[in-house]
Amino acid sequence: MTKIKSIVKVADSEKNLLKFKKSYFAYLSTFFLHIDGNIKSDEFIRILNEKNINACWEKPFSEQFEIAEDFLLPSEICKKRFRVKLDDFKISLKNPKKNGFMKTPLELEVILTVYKELNVGILMLNVKLDKYTTDDLIIIRQCFDGRLKFKAQLNQSFQHEKLEYFTIKEIINSYIKTINNVFNSEIKPEKILYTNVLEIDYSTNNKKIPPVNLVKKFPRQFYGLLTGDEGWRFVPKNRAEEILSRNWTTRDFLLVLSFHYCVLSLNFKESKSYKNYLETCKNLRNQYGEKVEKYFTFSPDFAGLNHGPLLILENASVERYLLNEILEPEANIKDAKISSFLNERDQIIETLNKLSYIEIKEIREMSNMIKEKMMIKNDTIEAKNKLELFEGEILIDYNKRINALIVILTILGLIIAVISIINL
Repeated sequence: MTKIKSIVKVADSEKNLLKFKKSYFAYLSTFFLHIDGNIKSDEFIRILNEKNINACWEKPFSEQFEIAEDFLLPSEICKKRFRVKLDDFKISLKNPKKNGFMKTPLELEVILTVYKELNVGILMLNVKLDKYTTDDLIIIRQCFDGRLKFKAQLNQSFQHEKLEYFTIKEIINSYIKTINNVFNSEIKPEKILYTNVLEIDYSTNNKKIPPVNLVKKFPRQFYGLLTGDEGWRFVPKNRAEEILSRNWTTRDFLLVLSFHYCVLSLNFKESKSYKNYLETCKNLRNQYGEKVEKYFTFSPDFAGLNHGPLLILENASVERYLLNEILEPEANIKDAKISSFLNERDQIIETLNKLSYIEIKEIREMSNMIKEKMMIKNDTIEAKNKLELFEGEILIDYNKRINALIVILTILGLIIAVISIINL
């Protein structure tokens, strides 16, 4: 053990391991969910409750999302989706150390978002983390990808197998399976898309340093937090800086970074700058007789909900999921009737355009950064080209069938004419 510690010290030029006062982590699982088009949110909740699944959409959860969505992302797609709060659950290690990692159980909140018209659902697990280090947060993130088994206190409706310990992925799959079964929806576990957002407040051992400067000072640690790489100590500094160079910010207390399907939000809500910002916004609106929006007075408990990274990631996850459906090798729409295909193609393109539309230009820039890392822009072009190719092939096939039918009818006409002449 002494030898390992000495190696780490040599490799780590960032001598101080960061410790964060508050962190929030949200893990999103985007999956296929088909429900009757006439079912609305209230009936959806009622059906779940009848199956002994506790479901609701009430304050404070509903209010927090409503405030953020109305201010940051009032799009048509957002207005048509609905959310449901499901049973929370706790996880704990088999033998936690008294003063070590996860010494107390973690409570995970569960939110289901339903995009009814798109046949898509997002199951979000959100957890609040107090006073965890860089290494702690990285390991917790990896746990959501299947690392470690936990003792979990689950509602019996979600416990399909009589196991004492579960990976978090097994719990997620259990929730999704239960929801699909309730609504007789096809289960497609192999197509689930996993994305996540980690939001952290200021470092307890670097309180007065703004996010941008903190990232410059500890590039390897923030590389690890963004990518989930526990080997961050041994990453070349220039590689870490390269990954972190693409970021978004409009305030000195805020910085958002993105990598692949992961988002990291440094939102220093307890900094002096943040408090001054809120006070200034309120004073300006009062000075000019304007209403102070609730957005400037609320402090959400969900990772990335403040300033929009979570909302952007949700839409991007749906967009990425739909693109995967179109671009997968076995995807074949050519057997569809031409009228239904053209209608489906137009709906898909319209949906992709709606998911991309964001009114506030600053938020649009953040969205572009996140979607760029998820390869959405390039794949959207490829998907539209593929749909146009399918259309061309269908039209060619359709014309061939029409031409063949015309030939057949012509021959039949000739036969009938010949028969008529003979009968004369």
